[in-house]
Parts: sequence; structure tokens; C-alpha cells
Amino acid sequence: MQSQKINHSRSTHYRIIGFCFFSIFTVLTLALNQNVHAQDSSVRPAFDLEYAPHQVEFNQGVAWLYNSPERSFYFVVYKDKISATSNPNVFLIGKKIFRVYLFDPDPEIPVTPLDSMTSANVLNEYVKGRMEVFKQGPQLGAPKVRMRKLMRQRIAIEWSFATPGDEVTLGHAFISTICFNRILTLNRAIRKGEDLNDARIWLRKVVNSIILQDEPMGPKGLGKKLNE
Repeated sequence: MQSQKINHSRSTHYRIIGFCFFSIFTVLTLALNQNVHAQDSSVRPAFDLEYAPHQVEFNQGVAWLYNSPERSFYFVVYKDKISATSNPNVFLIGKKIFRVYLFDPDPEIPVTPLDSMTSANVLNEYVKGRMEVFKQGPQLGAPKVRMRKLMRQRIAIEWSFATPGDEVTLGHAFISTICFNRILTLNRAIRKGEDLNDARIWLRKVVNSIILQDEPMGPKGLGKKLNE
């Protein structure tokens, strides 16, 4: 896969790279796609994010793979039925609505691993920025935020809020973490009959499956690895 340079605007706080918002967040997503400036890929090797991540089926579930000429990472969802929706960036995991976002943060973060305190600070600022965007849309409840240290010393931030103006979706649960120089955010919409805490536990399990690799990996290679 040939790497391409992605232009960015320093005035844009956060820009959606991989996946776009769905339902009540569509307007907010459009507001984030603004003017851009060139970035120096020799300083900051970027994933080839012009292409959607691969979904790789294996015997026990599905993996989401992000691949570049220099490195790759993936996460997995086990044992649940995964269905496409009319939006190719939104998935049904059983009856759960699941969304995936990959953000290129501004200011930049390095490819090399950050210490726990720096990771927590970056994620806190990221969530503050996201909430400022969300507040411009439909009415939201007060956000609830919690920092966690997960498997392999991974720092993640859990955040959620209610959507009292929405008769179908009661709220949203998010979990965000740093993967190389990107912020990966996973989202579950909480509908009637679903439990917020169950959604948090489910998202935490998915984030615990993240594997970072200092080498590229294609979909066939990952499928073979996961089936071993």
C-alpha cells in the first residue's frame, strides 16, 4: 500500500481520519473537516489513512486492522455476530451499535510510546475538545470521565453522556486510547433496554485486545496469525 501525505490545519482542534460520525453527530463531523496544511512525513510517519481499515474475519470473530509501510495495529471483537449497516463505517455487533473513530490529534504526539502521565494528559485534553464539539449539537447530559490503566500498561479514558433529547438513543459510551501517533476511540450507542456499565465493560475488553506492531501486516497475514 503506497503511503500518502495527509494535510492538516493547525486551527482545527481534532480531525476525523478513519471513521465518520453517524446519526445525531453527522453535522458535528462535517464541521471538523476544514482547511489543511502539509505535514512532514519524515518527522511523523503516518498511517495510510486514505484507505479504510481492514476488517479481517477469523475463526473466533473479527479484527480491525490499521496498516502502514512502517507499522500496524489491530483490535478484535470475539464471538459476536457482526453485521454491516447502510453506513459502511458503522457496525452492528449483535444488536449493539458500534462505531470506530481514528483521530489525528493537534498538537501532534510522537510515534514512540508516551509515559502514563503524558498519555493521561493527552487523552484528557482530547476528551475536553470532543465535548466542546458535542455541546454545539443536541442537548447532552453532564459527561462522566474516568482514566484507566488496562492490560499491557495501556492508558485509556472512558467517557459517557446521556442524550435526553433523543427518544431512541439514551446515551453514548466511549473509550479512547493512544495507538502510536493517533487516538483511537470506540463508541457504543446506549439504546432502551441496554445498560451503560455493560457497554463500558464491553468496550474495555475490546481495547484490551489492541496489539501494536513495529512492522506492517496485511489482512491475510493477520487472519492466519489469529487462526493459529
